[in-house]
Amino acid sequence: MTPIQCVRGIVPYATLRPSLDVFVVTWVGDNALSRAIRHFAPGGSHSSLGLNLYGSILLVEAMETGVVLNRASKRFDDYDGDILIHPIACDQAKADGIKATALKLVSAHVGYGYRTLLALAWRKVRNVMRTPICSQTVAYVLAEHGIIPPQSRVLSPGELRRLLPTPWQLAPYSAEAD
Repeated sequence: MTPIQCVRGIVPYATLRPSLDVFVVTWVGDNALSRAIRHFAPGGSHSSLGLNLYGSILLVEAMETGVVLNRASKRFDDYDGDILIHPIACDQAKADGIKATALKLVSAHVGYGYRTLLALAWRKVRNVMRTPICSQTVAYVLAEHGIIPPQSRVLSPGELRRLLPTPWQLAPYSAEAD
């Protein structure tokens, strides 16, 4: 297993925001569920796909209600833990394709993969997108566009992180600072 890369540095969201188009967020939380996820698969407890859509920074995430679209600043403000931003280097055509695929997942109204999440604690799980978990959603979109290799099994957030560029760590964030 390859080691998890360090971060490039700690940077404020306001500094990083203008350069964000397509990116992955690795969340490293400290609540009980986050610690349990990291116990079985170190490196992160949640993953999101970040998109700049017409000047708004939004996150595509598999949450308890399914694959949804959330405002990044709201999620960053609400989060108690480390937030790592992995920039995805690609041309505008590929970025547009990633955005279209991610938005199709949101509009498909798929549920959340609770059974997949539990099964990952004990075994490898075949990658089927019926009801995905967070890292599975992100890996699917990135693999569809050749950013990472196609995955035959569901990756944990930490395993996905190993396939991504070295991240920036977001400095503590408050929406009032925007």
